[in-house]
Amino acid sequence: MTEKLQAAIREAEALPPEEQDEVAEALVIILDELGWNTRFADPANQAKMQQMGDAALREHAAGQTEPWP
Repeated sequence: MTEKLQAAIREAEALPPEEQDEVAEALVIILDELGWNTRFADPANQAKMQQMGDAALREHAAGQTEPWP
């Protein structure tokens, strides 16, 4: 763990429990977004997403989709 992260955690530890939970929720969101960025950057995943998009467009063109509310 880096010194910056350790310092941030020490600061968070001094907060009331409710605020610690808010910090934890924000950190989980950030980590999830970083994971998505990594997955989107992977060429193999980009190819799969392109295939999925192409399939969705074909389904739409064939009238197999429904309008979004």
